[in-house]
Amino acid sequence: MITFVKNIKMTYTKYTLVALFLCFFFLGQAQKFGHINSQELLVNMQEIKTADEQLLAYQKQLEDEFVTKGQAFEEEYKAFVGRANSGDFPQIQLQKEQEALAVKQQNLQNLQSQSQQKILQKREELYAPVLKLVEDAVQAVGKEQEYTMIFDSSLGVMLHGDESKDVSALVKAKLSM
Repeated sequence: MITFVKNIKMTYTKYTLVALFLCFFFLGQAQKFGHINSQELLVNMQEIKTADEQLLAYQKQLEDEFVTKGQAFEEEYKAFVGRANSGDFPQIQLQKEQEALAVKQQNLQNLQSQSQQKILQKREELYAPVLKLVEDAVQAVGKEQEYTMIFDSSLGVMLHGDESKDVSALVKAKLSM
């Protein structure tokens, strides 16, 4: 019985030592944390400024198309109202014209929502390569400088900043900014 108790104490001691060793091993590993403000970085990138200009030009093109079609619809509608008020046209003809105008109005509304979707798609298309550049630069800085994690402070995910280093300058250098 005494031998059994001694074996349990030795086993317990061995497991305790192994657990302590593992704790000290993981605590002893140096962990580097960094942070970057991606919003600030992106605002200052020429590629984003170029993408914004292209997006505005595309938006203006779609807007001009919508305005032109809207003006044509408005002229047709005014002409319809004039004919309807004159009383010279049969009710059946006016009803057909009114239905045709309702279809055109619906088409204008569809064009407006399609334009908004096209703008969002164009934005994603223009921004994707720039965001990939930034992501690659952050990954490269993380590997080269041996950071365990790099947080984005513009998203509010950093809870405490004293123990991390701002790596924005390193990423800007990687992007040749």
